[in-house]
Amino acid sequence: MSALLTNLAGRVEETGREAKEAATIAFKVADKALKKAEQTDVAGDEALAAAMKALDKLISRSEEMAKKAREAAETTVKSDMVPKLVKEVLSSRQFLLIILLTVLGTLFTAVALSVGLISLGP
Repeated sequence: MSALLTNLAGRVEETGREAKEAATIAFKVADKALKKAEQTDVAGDEALAAAMKALDKLISRSEEMAKKAREAAETTVKSDMVPKLVKEVLSSRQFLLIILLTVLGTLFTAVALSVGLISLGP
């Protein structure tokens, strides 16, 4: 019976060693998995930060482009208004009346000068 107990004790000890080795290997695998999970978490945080930065740049560019488009539209509207305003002024009756009076005034001045010079005699 003593041999049986010795054999059983040897098997228990061997099984204990195997269990300890398996536990050590499992602990190492779990530790590696934890480290990889931490690295993945850090990489995910970095990727998220990079995506947020890219999104901020995209938003800034969009705002700048919208501002430039608005300014271009305002400039276009203003440049379209100038020819219309000039055309409206040139075709108005008041402007035509002022031009007519200026031309008539110039003619009367020319005639008056001619009459004045003739009256001075040779």
